[in-house]
Amino acid sequence: MDSLSVITNVNPKFVLEHQMAVVNCLTDSDESLRKKTLDLMFAMCKTHNVEIIVAKMVAFLVSISHLPHSAD
Repeated sequence: MDSLSVITNVNPKFVLEHQMAVVNCLTDSDESLRKKTLDLMFAMCKTHNVEIIVAKMVAFLVSISHLPHSAD
């Protein structure tokens, strides 16, 4: 995820080729990976893919809003 984030700044087209693999990381059990995935998806969001990216982000956020939260 970190490497793809760096590549997004250099050549966004390369990262877009891996868009669906990135989206699939939203379901990973690792919370830090899910957070990095959201950041990367935001960076990947362009006019031609905004609908799919935002839809996936919203679906993810809705799904986690139904989970019990731990006390901080």
